[in-house]
Amino acid sequence: MPPIDEAFSDGNLLWTADDVARDGGPAPGPDRLTLRAVSRRELAGLFRAVSNSVRAGTFRPQPSRPAPLPKRSGGTRLLKIPCALDRVVARRLYELLTPIFERLFLDNSFGFRPGRNTWQALAALEAAMRLYGAWVITPEDITGAFDHANIERILSHFARVINDRQYLALIAAVLHGSEGLNRKEGIEIGQGDPLSPLALNVHLHYAHDVPIDAEGTPPFWLRYADDLAYLTREVSEGRKVRERSADLLRQVGLTLKGPGTPTDLRDGGSVTLLGLTLSLRNDTIRYEIPDEAYTELEISLEQAHQSDDPPETARRAVYGWVGANGPAFESSADSTVPRILKLITRFGFRGCTCSKDIRTLWESAHQQWLTARGDALRKVTPLCR
Repeated sequence: MPPIDEAFSDGNLLWTADDVARDGGPAPGPDRLTLRAVSRRELAGLFRAVSNSVRAGTFRPQPSRPAPLPKRSGGTRLLKIPCALDRVVARRLYELLTPIFERLFLDNSFGFRPGRNTWQALAALEAAMRLYGAWVITPEDITGAFDHANIERILSHFARVINDRQYLALIAAVLHGSEGLNRKEGIEIGQGDPLSPLALNVHLHYAHDVPIDAEGTPPFWLRYADDLAYLTREVSEGRKVRERSADLLRQVGLTLKGPGTPTDLRDGGSVTLLGLTLSLRNDTIRYEIPDEAYTELEISLEQAHQSDDPPETARRAVYGWVGANGPAFESSADSTVPRILKLITRFGFRGCTCSKDIRTLWESAHQQWLTARGDALRKVTPLCR
């Protein structure tokens, strides 16, 4: 990495601010400052001061603004909206650290990584089923992975790879946040701040991924942020792998949510994973939309009324939801499209879209899924023979 004086010059921070303004969302932090609302000259002065504090080792984030975020499974997750200048520092750190850790992360890790998504994870899982003849899936997720992550342990993981004291001190300052050393546990999920997800990936890479992969017990496993899935040939093997995973996570103060029941798809069972329900029909993996996904769409439509352009916000919410469910097009389109239209009407957005547009978009998303699935299956086909 470049020296920290160079990496966090006011010029580099200004360039990063452009990216944050474009990608990080418009919501302001407690200071009510938005990067788009400040002139270039004013920003230059602000980042000159930030750059000086980073170089001097005195940079400390300001308090974040809490914003509850509805979860697909019910309840809320507390999203923190940091001050605009703090977002830029965290984003700059992320840009510098990501290439280093991308060389270390394992292929089975998919969440919060450049160029990786849930469809690739599902496609890899399906390909592994055929490669290993393993049809038992044990799904799990980690209870409060962000909230209960030990900061000092995470920093020790960063120190395995980063030996520059200034960088390590800055990472520590950002992760400890405005509470400083009083914060022992929990990394904030901040809007427009990708450093916390990277920190979680670093943490779970060493705490879970490396040891579980080295043991080679399950033929295949995947992790998407704090969601886990273990693929085995027998239910008994699935239970053992889950117990081992729980033990590894216990060692770093984390727990599995449970129940993590191993399910054999050959026996007619189904598993909900990464937003879709998987089952086996006629030797083909079938993807369907679980009920909780509709709850998520309802929440988005309800919140659309609070935006500046409710109909357009609702339309984008519907299209985003449909596009994310591309794998389920064949199994769910006939029943889901009428259900979507009823929800649109129920929330007062009749006319913001139509059945034909939804089907066209969904079918396009399905074709993209088939491409991702085909790529994964082609990689293992020669090995299956």
